[in-house]
Amino acid sequence: MLIQPAEKTSVPWANGRGSTRELAHDVRRSWRLSMADIREDAPFSTFPDIDRIFIVVDGEVRLRIDGVEHQLVAGAAVEFRGESAASAVAVADTAHVVNLMTVRGEAQFDCLRAEPTLEVGPPVVDDELVVFLSRGRTMDGIAVEPGTVLMKSSSEEPSAGSDAAQSSLRFTDPVAVYRLTPRS
Repeated sequence: MLIQPAEKTSVPWANGRGSTRELAHDVRRSWRLSMADIREDAPFSTFPDIDRIFIVVDGEVRLRIDGVEHQLVAGAAVEFRGESAASAVAVADTAHVVNLMTVRGEAQFDCLRAEPTLEVGPPVVDDELVVFLSRGRTMDGIAVEPGTVLMKSSSEEPSAGSDAAQSSLRFTDPVAVYRLTPRS
């Protein structure tokens, strides 16, 4: 199943200083994947007992996590605990980020960035997520935007390219992806 961020409804953060679109979640709600638009300096909400994987798909973000600054450019990822004091600082332009939040003790994921490739294999285990970092067009003409997610399980309604999880996607130009794989 191919999930395009543009197909999802954007909702404002509680503090009004950003917005997010939920892309996918599992049936137990032990994990949730969303895409956020960060437009200005803003504190993040705290989430006790949640672990986060934060991936910049477009733009640049400086995150301050428990007093330590992390300069993140497109393609960079950082993991942190939901209890951490986290905020975006010195935001110069809108950045688009993917945020995987997991319930500690119920779900854990490994995060691996793959080299740009012309072919992206399908997810091989349930709940494995493939997050696209770059735009692309498949040989079948399907447009893929940064933040698009390819997944095997169907916790969402089918969308354009919903058969994509069954076989490899072949692209006209190399695309970059992250694979988020559940730990056993």
